[in-house]
Amino acid sequence: MRPPYQTGDACVNQAADNIDTYASIDLDALRAGLFSGLQQEATTKEIFLSQANDDGSPAEGLPPFALSWFNNHIAPKRVLAIAEVANEARRITLDGGDDGVLEPLALGSAQRRRTKDLATATQEFIHKNSALIERHNQLETVYVRHRNNEGREAKTPSLLALSILFLVVLIPESALNYESFRVAPMIRSAAMASGITLIVGMAIAFGGHSLGIFIRRFNYYRRGNDNIRRNSGWPMLWMGLGCLILALAAVAVARYHFILPKIAEMIALGNEPPNIYSSVAGLMLGNLLCFLLTAMVAFVMHDPNPEYESAARDLGKRKKELMKRSSRLNGMRKEIDRRLESDRHAIRQKNRAMIGKPGYATVLQRFERIRAMDQKVIAMLQDYRRQLAERLQPGTTVSMKDFSGDPLRTVRHFSSKEFAAHPLQLWMFDD
Repeated sequence: MRPPYQTGDACVNQAADNIDTYASIDLDALRAGLFSGLQQEATTKEIFLSQANDDGSPAEGLPPFALSWFNNHIAPKRVLAIAEVANEARRITLDGGDDGVLEPLALGSAQRRRTKDLATATQEFIHKNSALIERHNQLETVYVRHRNNEGREAKTPSLLALSILFLVVLIPESALNYESFRVAPMIRSAAMASGITLIVGMAIAFGGHSLGIFIRRFNYYRRGNDNIRRNSGWPMLWMGLGCLILALAAVAVARYHFILPKIAEMIALGNEPPNIYSSVAGLMLGNLLCFLLTAMVAFVMHDPNPEYESAARDLGKRKKELMKRSSRLNGMRKEIDRRLESDRHAIRQKNRAMIGKPGYATVLQRFERIRAMDQKVIAMLQDYRRQLAERLQPGTTVSMKDFSGDPLRTVRHFSSKEFAAHPLQLWMFDD
């Protein structure tokens, strides 16, 4: 039976032994034909390697000329040799009348089925989510360009971190200010006092956050001869300082009206009253410390480049959305891998039943002749790839389609060294 990658009719005498025919191929005579395409292929700007799920290829990672050479000169005879040894194994009858099996070929078929099933599932996912994937790739390109300029990864504060920051500020703010606002003028109830305390705390937190961001991005805003950047930074500064001044003014007024009755009471009792200015300044200092704490945390959490931070945040959102949608693909990948393990177990169990059967040792010996010839072919193909990698022109791209379950990484790019070192294995299967 001819696997799908056979491209021509086998000009082999059917009376001859196909395994002998394959094992006796004169590779030295064919070597010149293979290496005749080396110079031309080395001058191309793009080289697309054969991929794992390609029916027209006997191996992953072959450049086009080497693939064509193999299919024209090696594949026809190799196909017949593999088919012959597979048929010989099937003719060995197991208990119950079941056909025999040659373990390496059966395992190869199971692995190839897994590769094709995984490629099909990945391609279906890409087709259904093409718009989201395209948007993700666009955002990734923007992010990478920023990273090239910055030379580092971006900082992106999480929503949880920002929420914790605001709570850390609001809790001590409330403890500091509530008592003063409870007796301030025009505050008629505990609910009103709680409300104004919360508003002041939020102003302190927001103001500190704005000022911290402005200081963090000061160099970004002050780039020379760039009025747009400069003007975009000033609002952050004025909002931060404005929130601080208004909040401290409200605290000072409330504290002043809180301390006045205390001073009058102590004077009436003949005690020395506290200094009103020190009391007001002390409470304002506490609020100022909360403001500075918020500013420092904002300085540490945010990126100096707001465009870079925005690009990272947008990319992260799309990536999370893709990961959420890809849960079904991950489930299918696990099922495919589970099927492969089940098939492997069944094949190995069946192979145990083959051991000792009449003729099986001979089948193994004949199969080893095919494998030995495969190693010679692989060695020549690897030599071709090594020499091709050495002759590649600067700027030449070497890539390969890879539908192995990651919808965002369907193309693998190789450096010349990676290309030369990429493992090469000829597929073997019996179906």
